[in-house]
Amino acid sequence: MVKNKIKLAFMLVLSILVVVGIILLVSVIKSYKNEEQVQLDNASEVVDNNVEGDTTIPIPSDMVFPTPEPSSELGEDGQMEEIGTPPETVVIMSGTSEEAKEAADASNGERYYAVKKDVSWEQAKEEADAMGGHLVTIDSSDELRTVIQYCTNNDIDICWIGCHRENNQYVWENNETIDINSLKAWGSGEPSYTDQGTAEDYIMLWWMNGSWSLNDSENDPVVHYPRDYEGKMGYIVEFSDR
Repeated sequence: MVKNKIKLAFMLVLSILVVVGIILLVSVIKSYKNEEQVQLDNASEVVDNNVEGDTTIPIPSDMVFPTPEPSSELGEDGQMEEIGTPPETVVIMSGTSEEAKEAADASNGERYYAVKKDVSWEQAKEEADAMGGHLVTIDSSDELRTVIQYCTNNDIDICWIGCHRENNQYVWENNETIDINSLKAWGSGEPSYTDQGTAEDYIMLWWMNGSWSLNDSENDPVVHYPRDYEGKMGYIVEFSDR
């Protein structure tokens, strides 16, 4: 009789232990699943944040590009966005005096002439001078719009203009005296004066983040950032006597 009671008590304790063990096991499984779900939710939030942070650049209806490809970052701020596979560079003139004359004649007597070509600012200046003109100077909002229109019509996204800095002062071609800040056209964070330690003393107009703006640059950015600049550059020649 006593043995039966002991056996019954042992079975009761064993049953309780089994039930407690099952409860603990279920609790551990639920805790693991909850932790895994939290990790998945956090990962989803990161993906969503990255999507919201992407910048989509609207392309003007009259600018046509082949299928876009990813772009590298530009400089410290990384703002440069790839807006199309660079088209083949159009070399309008090689720099000889005869070709410069022909290029000038091709302007058909117009005051401005667009050249789409991957060149440094100094090379653009030299070629514009050889044509009998100079890199365009911009002294008003109306002229700024005109120059931008020439860029757009000629598929130029990055355009050198006739302005650079010397001793921290802006110097314009053709001895113009223009307050560049009066144009109110600097891009966000510009002028930056340097990029990763390289002086940026040459002024360009460029299509950036959905709008045209002024930017200061090193003399020949194609050398350091070919993917961002190749096939997109050019300059506008101005003939002051027209």
